[in-house]
Amino acid sequence: MKFICPVCGSHMRKQRESVRKDGVVSMQRRCSNLNCNKIKTFYPYADGPVERLSTIRVLSDEQVKEALTSDVPHASLARKFGCSPQAVRDVRYGRSYVGVFPDLPRRNRFTGPRRFCRDCIHRINDKCSMGFPEAKLNTYAQVCPVYEDRPRTHDFSSEMYQVKAQIERGTDELSAV
Repeated sequence: MKFICPVCGSHMRKQRESVRKDGVVSMQRRCSNLNCNKIKTFYPYADGPVERLSTIRVLSDEQVKEALTSDVPHASLARKFGCSPQAVRDVRYGRSYVGVFPDLPRRNRFTGPRRFCRDCIHRINDKCSMGFPEAKLNTYAQVCPVYEDRPRTHDFSSEMYQVKAQIERGTDELSAV
């Protein structure tokens, strides 16, 4: 049996052959024309059109609701539901099951721009002057209730434009900015 590329009409070479869960043999072929490189899946032993395997739902609607409303860690809920922690995390961050309970809020890893403790005005001698021990991690600023941006004393963007202009002009030496 010859397999012809539907795009350019060249011969298609075998790339992969596998048996699906439902017993149907699928064969992936790649066009031998280097300019085309089309990949197509054939089902050579199927009598008629082959249905695409649907994705398996891992969580029920009640489990999705519990994942969205509870504060239990991902791993604990995953053990309870019999799935992976990534599945629970994907539900909570709105990557999967988006159509299930769309009125319930999904989590965002970080709300707003990323903030770091090193940029806070309350940071003195590499320690939080407000007494937050979590500030040692330097990422506590995302949820810190008293975080305030330290005013910038120097504008680095103007320096970057000057350096780029010197590079474009082709000068080898960069003058002191």
